[in-house]
Amino acid sequence: MTGIGKTTLVRKVYNHPDVVKKFRRRRVWVCVSTNFSHKEILKKIIEQVVDCMKLRRDSILEKMERPDNFCVGEMLRKLLKGMAYLIVLDGFPKEMCLGYIMEFIPLNGKGTRLLLTCRTAYKDLNIGYTHRMETLDPPKSWQLLLKTIPRELKFPKHLENMGREMLRKCDGLPLAIIEMAKQLAKRKPSTESEWEEALKSIDLCSILPLFESSYRKMDAESKPCFLHLAFFKELTSIRTQKLEHVSAIVRMVSESQIRSYVSILNQECFVEIKDKKSYRVIGILHMLSKKKAEEEIGFEILRSHGNNQPSQSPRHHRVIICSRDKFNYSTNEDKHLVSLFFHGGGYLDANWESFELLKILDWEDFGLEEFTRKEY
Repeated sequence: MTGIGKTTLVRKVYNHPDVVKKFRRRRVWVCVSTNFSHKEILKKIIEQVVDCMKLRRDSILEKMERPDNFCVGEMLRKLLKGMAYLIVLDGFPKEMCLGYIMEFIPLNGKGTRLLLTCRTAYKDLNIGYTHRMETLDPPKSWQLLLKTIPRELKFPKHLENMGREMLRKCDGLPLAIIEMAKQLAKRKPSTESEWEEALKSIDLCSILPLFESSYRKMDAESKPCFLHLAFFKELTSIRTQKLEHVSAIVRMVSESQIRSYVSILNQECFVEIKDKKSYRVIGILHMLSKKKAEEEIGFEILRSHGNNQPSQSPRHHRVIICSRDKFNYSTNEDKHLVSLFFHGGGYLDANWESFELLKILDWEDFGLEEFTRKEY
């Protein structure tokens, strides 16, 4: 996924002394844009190969302007023949055919090596090795945060527990940890109270736009399943069967169909299989699912201990987060609800007759102490 460190890792390989020595200056790095065609990628590789070999660019670039794609590919094949090159394609789109590119890059024995970062594992091609990126564990997350914070900002030792707790919002995603460090640096805290205030003010919504492009490219059938992740508690495991069951009820399709859609989410790293019975969702992506669910499927979150009010426009899906206090839940918009989830615990008082379209009432994560049904 975005921000998990693919490019950072490959850059370290690319610049490693042993790699530089093996390939000398015969290294090519192409940042692949989603707007690139196969021909444009081949041309970018050729341009850098020509520079590495110190060949005359004019005649070669002129030949590349011919409309024949095959000509460009053959030109690359001839340039690489008998040579050892390291070619990096950073951000290769899942919708583009990698096989076409590989057709013109002779991957032989001790010769050229192709290294690419992407969001999809290519299982149907002759790929020598695939490395699946993982999020950082808590100790490594903490190390990255301290490394990224400017040296002049010394993190108070006695606030370390608070810092580690706030770091849970990042859920091990390097991009989010770096964003947290940037926000702390911007506040420039020095006193204990300033550090506490800075930690409490951390807001990772600023990086959500970086993930929206991935959402827009998501398979149309899998998008609703991703939106349904908003119904569940953040930073917790989601039972596989429950997610599939909820999505099937809301969409009125079979659970076997939903299972295949959720499988696609896993392949594209939107959810991770924690074990055979549950999924895990990266915190940032859970935030994105809530944001998009609010925009697209009439979703909202209400908190019993806040001043928020139900939306004036019809809501179809709602999550109620309760404190331990008694909560009197009542709204005139309940008749539009399809699903209602309760998180937290306490005493709940509601007018259950107002739910006309409700298909899902869930309080599995709700410590219900008292249930009151009003008679009319």
